[in-house]
Amino acid sequence: MLNTERLCLGCMNDNGGEKICSICGFDNSAQNDAEYLPLGFWIKDRYLVGRVTEHNGEGATYVGWDNKEDAIVNIREYYPKGAANRNADGTVQIAVGSEFTFNEGIMSFLELNRKIASLVGLPSLFTTVEVFEEGGTAYNITKAVQGITLREFLIRNGGDLKWEQARPLFLPLITTVAALHEAGIIHRGISPDTIFVGRDGKLRLTDICIRSVRMSNSNLAIQLFPGFSALEQYGYDIQYRDGKYTDVYGMAATLFRVLMGKAPLDVPERVSNDNMQIPARYADVLPKYVLAALANGLQLMPQDRIQDMDSFRIALTPVSGDATVAFTPVATPTPAAPTPKAEPVKSVATPKPPVAAQPVREPKKVNPAVTSSIITALVLIIIAVILYFALGLGDKLGINSGNSSTAPTSSAPTDTSSVGSSPDSNEKLYQVPDLIGKKFTDVIANTDYTTLFKFEVVSKEYNAEHERGCIIKQEITREQTAPKGTTIKVVVSLGPRTVKIPASIIGKTYDEAVIELMKLGFDFNNIEKLEVYDPTKPSGVVIEVEPGTGKVDLDSGIILRVNSYTPPSESDGTDTPEQ
Repeated sequence: MLNTERLCLGCMNDNGGEKICSICGFDNSAQNDAEYLPLGFWIKDRYLVGRVTEHNGEGATYVGWDNKEDAIVNIREYYPKGAANRNADGTVQIAVGSEFTFNEGIMSFLELNRKIASLVGLPSLFTTVEVFEEGGTAYNITKAVQGITLREFLIRNGGDLKWEQARPLFLPLITTVAALHEAGIIHRGISPDTIFVGRDGKLRLTDICIRSVRMSNSNLAIQLFPGFSALEQYGYDIQYRDGKYTDVYGMAATLFRVLMGKAPLDVPERVSNDNMQIPARYADVLPKYVLAALANGLQLMPQDRIQDMDSFRIALTPVSGDATVAFTPVATPTPAAPTPKAEPVKSVATPKPPVAAQPVREPKKVNPAVTSSIITALVLIIIAVILYFALGLGDKLGINSGNSSTAPTSSAPTDTSSVGSSPDSNEKLYQVPDLIGKKFTDVIANTDYTTLFKFEVVSKEYNAEHERGCIIKQEITREQTAPKGTTIKVVVSLGPRTVKIPASIIGKTYDEAVIELMKLGFDFNNIEKLEVYDPTKPSGVVIEVEPGTGKVDLDSGIILRVNSYTPPSESDGTDTPEQ
């Protein structure tokens, strides 16, 4: 068991007990605000409390340490502002007059987080350690993952991503949100601030809170995300309550931010002027079906919007390419030219009109003195060349006039260690790191690298030696140096071309099977669902995989046969039991 006195309470890394952490820069002599748990507080004699990382009307999140598992965790505490008070011993007391608000909220908090804990296997959720009541309130403990928010990730990587980069990141996230919806959980706060980019390259959903925190007209402090919260969350007098389509708006707005480099207009602005536009440079490069999905996911009125995550996921596939795009591309206005009416093609050539006679221009008169000077200069150059080779000067300088295929030799060493700088350049050069075998997501999250260089994935290749996501080639190698800001182009591994489909995929639901296959590296568009009817097999699960379990090429199409048979209920019987 680790000596916790060596831990930094700002990041929970072992820094040897330094006051100013050399890893994160946190001052361990500081304290959390008085309304929150103090630094170094112990919960259940197991969880060590660190600094507050996030807070809203529902409560606060702390970086924590699990002393039983020797692992960093996230500690979420139910502490509704205005409805609770902090006692000197760290326990929570209900504020006078707020009994109903506090008790209703704590029941919702426990129900929500216990339900999330039961959803095992979803790739875009943090793993729950435990949910419990303690000290007059409730806590949710989840395993921590190293990484940064999507907002920070975009800022560090140029502000936006291409659709080819965003697609594999977002599809598992969309599938996870669809699974949450099936369990009756709506996030209501999907945004770049509540999506976490882990060093393992996965997006994870954070800050799933109780409903009253994300809806206007609540007794708790409201947390809305400008540009990403939907109309129905702002308390406008419309007949639609929040629903699955509320998260569709948040997801579409987040994807819009990722692809366009800016967030959509906030709802209050759209209500008065709903003119959603995108720059023409994005409209020209993004697939039309993606633009259509974003347009239909960002409809202001809930009834006009894509209604659920499964439909939004389908809209983001090429089969929906014939959908109408509601965005207006922004382009520099140019004078409109009249469109000529098309004429039928004639088999007889139309004679060309006669060319108008051009006036004959008289040649300019040339100064004889100038002409004489030019001729003299040319004669001198010719004589110099003849003397050059006649005297053997060409051989003395290493020029072989008789064999142009022989390369000149040089005793001066060739410097190949620098990139992009001339010998007389005074620009400082930096050693290029060895990236081979490193995860690309780890590289772009490493500030030691990103403060000096930029990194760009130029292609991806199957590679049996390196797992999926690892760098297998780099344009500028570790033996070289380069100026600060140089872009190092890399090739990333797609993993082995063939993978083994586990037999355990039989018996999973369709969504669970799709997630499992995508984690193995299969393309979402290559996975097909085929409903079959088999009363001898379990209902609603995969009963067969084609081409079968075992080694399969990643480019192969996969067919999941899902049993649609529903056993009749007891009330459907026609026989009446004897009385």
